Amino acid sequence: MKLLFFAPYTKRNTRQIHLLIDMLSTVNDLEVYGAVESLYRRLSLPVDVDCLVVLFVTDVKSLLKIVAMKELLSGLRIILVLPDRRPETIAKGHLLRPRFMTYADTDTEEIAAVLNKMLRRLTSATVSQGGGSGQPG
Repeated sequence: MKLLFFAPYTKRNTRQIHLLIDMLSTVNDLEVYGAVESLYRRLSLPVDVDCLVVLFVTDVKSLLKIVAMKELLSGLRIILVLPDRRPETIAKGHLLRPRFMTYADTDTEEIAAVLNKMLRRLTSATVSQGGGSGQPG
């Protein structure tokens, strides 16, 4: 299973991002993107439906760019970390239809817990369907 992780580095979020990437080190197929443009280029290529996407958005401008490419994210499992708790930001975030939405000031461990739970579910679903286990279905 592939995990796409989007998080531009800023002075404010560098520690959180490093913690999340360390927690994700067990993921076999991790791709990390730090710019919306590079994420767009990647999403323009075929993406497996079992792909999990973590969007750690640091500002509203980036959020608007990501919302503009919501069709490319359609059908993917998304964890969305918003830059603030303003109602208009939250409304824009909901346009991406995330499975889980939280905020940059949230404890990184909470995000990691949700992410790990989603990864376990996806992995067990893939194995039970006969994919990814190396064993016939």
